[in-house]
Amino acid sequence: ASLLSVRYLMEKDYQHQQPANFEKVHQYGQYVIYENQYPLPAVHVSHEYYNGEDLTTPIDREHAMLDGVVLDHQGQTYPKKAQNLVHEVEMTTYDAQWKRSDTLTVTELNGGVTLQLPET
Repeated sequence: ASLLSVRYLMEKDYQHQQPANFEKVHQYGQYVIYENQYPLPAVHVSHEYYNGEDLTTPIDREHAMLDGVVLDHQGQTYPKKAQNLVHEVEMTTYDAQWKRSDTLTVTELNGGVTLQLPET
C-alpha cells in the first residue's frame, strides 16, 4: 500500500484485512478508518540512473530503485550490491524433521523452523 501512496484505508468493522503498518484512527458506525504509519511520497526525484541489466537479484534491484532510477540498457552499474548471506543462516527445527533436503515434516501443531540470520 505504501508503494501506491495509500495514506488511509476504510473497511467495514467485520473486515480485518488492513495491511501491515496501518493503525485505526477513527470509527464511524460500521466503518473503520486506518492510517498508514509509513506513507511514501508520490514522487521521488533522483539524479542517479542505474542499468537494470546489471541488477541480477531482487534485493539489488529494490535497493537501486530506492537510491535512484532503474533503466533498461542505460545507466551506471549499481555500486552497492548486497552480500549473499544465505550460507550463513542457521536453521533449527522444532517438532519437525527433514525428510530430504527440501521437505520438512512437521509433527506438532506449532512445529517448524527457526532461522537465525547473521548480524551484519
